[in-house]
Amino acid sequence: MLLWARAAIVSSILLFVPYMLEQFDHPKAVAVRVLGGGALAAAAAALGRRRNGQAPRWVPLDGALLAWLVVEVAATIASRAPHLSVWGDYEQHEGLLTSVGVFGIYAAARLGTRSPADAERTLRWLVGAAAVSGAYALLVQASGLDQLVWTRTALYSEGRFVRPFGTMGHPNLLGVTTAASLAIAVSMTVLARRGRPWWVGAAILLGVVTGVTLSRGAWLGGAAGVLVARWATVRADAEPGRNRRLLAMIGLASLLAAVVVATVPIFRNRFFELLTPTSGPSRSRLEIWKTALAMWRAHPWLGVGPDAFMLLFERYQTAAFWRLEWATIHFHAHSIYLHTLATRGLAGLAVSLAAAVALGHGLWAGWRRGLPVRAAVAPILAALTAVAVAGAFGVLGNAGAAEVAALLGTAAALAATPVTVATDVATVESATEERRPARVRRPRSRRRVTGSPVTPTRWGTPGWIGAAVALLAMIPQLGGLLGSRAAAYGRDFVSSVSVDGGTAQRMLDRAVRLDPGNDYIWKIRANTYLTLVAGADRPGATPPPAAVIRSLLGQAERSARRAAALMPLRASNQAVLGNTWLARARHGEPERIAEGVAAYRRCWELGPYSALTLDQFSYQMSALGRPDLAIGPARRAAALYPDEGLTESILGGVSMRLGDTTTAIRAFHRALAGNWRSALVDRELVEQTLSQMEAARVHGPDLTPR
Repeated sequence: MLLWARAAIVSSILLFVPYMLEQFDHPKAVAVRVLGGGALAAAAAALGRRRNGQAPRWVPLDGALLAWLVVEVAATIASRAPHLSVWGDYEQHEGLLTSVGVFGIYAAARLGTRSPADAERTLRWLVGAAAVSGAYALLVQASGLDQLVWTRTALYSEGRFVRPFGTMGHPNLLGVTTAASLAIAVSMTVLARRGRPWWVGAAILLGVVTGVTLSRGAWLGGAAGVLVARWATVRADAEPGRNRRLLAMIGLASLLAAVVVATVPIFRNRFFELLTPTSGPSRSRLEIWKTALAMWRAHPWLGVGPDAFMLLFERYQTAAFWRLEWATIHFHAHSIYLHTLATRGLAGLAVSLAAAVALGHGLWAGWRRGLPVRAAVAPILAALTAVAVAGAFGVLGNAGAAEVAALLGTAAALAATPVTVATDVATVESATEERRPARVRRPRSRRRVTGSPVTPTRWGTPGWIGAAVALLAMIPQLGGLLGSRAAAYGRDFVSSVSVDGGTAQRMLDRAVRLDPGNDYIWKIRANTYLTLVAGADRPGATPPPAAVIRSLLGQAERSARRAAALMPLRASNQAVLGNTWLARARHGEPERIAEGVAAYRRCWELGPYSALTLDQFSYQMSALGRPDLAIGPARRAAALYPDEGLTESILGGVSMRLGDTTTAIRAFHRALAGNWRSALVDRELVEQTLSQMEAARVHGPDLTPR
């Protein structure tokens, strides 16, 4: 039983699949769902096979986790997008299925942990997996030896430093995992009776990795976890000499960290950002929190639904957020507490608080049961403290959720163990050695064994049931994985320098067959066909027959309609539907303009501060010869984001087509002084247009910047 939980921990930390739409959290979510679902089925079968007097002793934490699962189901039913809340969105893959898998990991750890020795081995698996991920980040990624080319990496110091992320996909996710594992390793350097050098080495490695992630939440969480580890080990261990050595080691590590922060500019700047939470990059975090609170106020009791945060982010975001993080849509509130409030409402927050209280009761119950149990409770308390602090300022991810579930299940199992009385050091040492038996063959009888925390029983049939359920759960997940991979290939084929439209179409057709319920893949397919149509319209390109254009536009419309039908609340789905109809209008169907305008109006209702859709609409309507319809959205985009060069340039182009030369020249001047990011070609075109207009004070035949 316990192997299910350990396998889920390791796979959720180390598993990733290159070349997918989401290469990290998607495979991790599949591992959590499959292994956790199998573990839950095995646990249910095992409980059903128990006889009178053999059932485990229940603790309050069991009831709290069951209540949490009930709230997950209720929030999914009441979700703004129930289908998405079941399966999860394409970035995080949180969803109800993942929550069921997380609960299965808890059940496996809860029923499989029979002694403090089992708990310690689970902690070894967790710390070992985190150490492997950290070593990969430190020795391969930070050193520049990684042979894999990653996109969307987190940069720092104006792009000069790539923050390593190991096997987690983002340095903040890696930092949470290594901070929790660091707290465990520090505790075990004192409490472990064997393998202490291994724990010391793991603590050093994990401390260094937590530092180089530059995750401020992980720094705070790691510091809090180490402090709690120090406090707990002093009270759990009977030998003060080891405690003094631990205190000296922590003091030396703190001194070295202070020296690094004081002498290395990157760490010094990041540390000062930690001290000034209302300035610098922290300002965008505050705007995300405002968005989460606005989302909760609109849906106070059960929230918007599991994993629906990104779906509705544009609806509730502030304009100030995009001024700080241009064109970014977040899938998490960057605080596990505010994210719970936004997606599960007050019910989710209440049951989380109840689980925290029940956890405290369980940890205290385990602590009272003697040194062998206390030595396992201390590192669990330290690790959960690190997660609680780091999670207040960041994301846990699927790996973090699996780790927390395993730690909670282990804590609940330790709370149910029988009391161990230890009155002196000799008794303590004897009890400690008992928790590490060499190889003890489990009794085959089903009679109750005196002194065993959980009665041994036959797990063969439950194990086979769990394996069968895991295989069945893997079938729909496999379609999602293969569909994501095919969609990634199709998207990149059409966006490459040498456009391979035929291959892109075949790959995307395969993707929608494999994963027909994923609106994101349908949207990619629609954009792909629109890109192929736009490529045919470029100067110098050989125009294909009209029948081919109609076929491409028909496929684009079919895909856009499907995406909008699957997820009508996603603003980008309405935008791509509007783009499809406006593309038809450019190719001989002017009556489609009204449908395109209606789609964009729905898009602006769902994302009122999206400058991208305002700019897209203004440019397309100007190109269609309807600047009268474009001027309103162009003015709104420029008013919302006056520092964006491309936005001001579109306002200038629309004004120029309306014959308002003075407004156009002013807009082009503001555009040249604004932020162009990577659109340097567009900036050069604006410079040329402005020079011509100022020289002649008239506009050319077609000078609208693209």
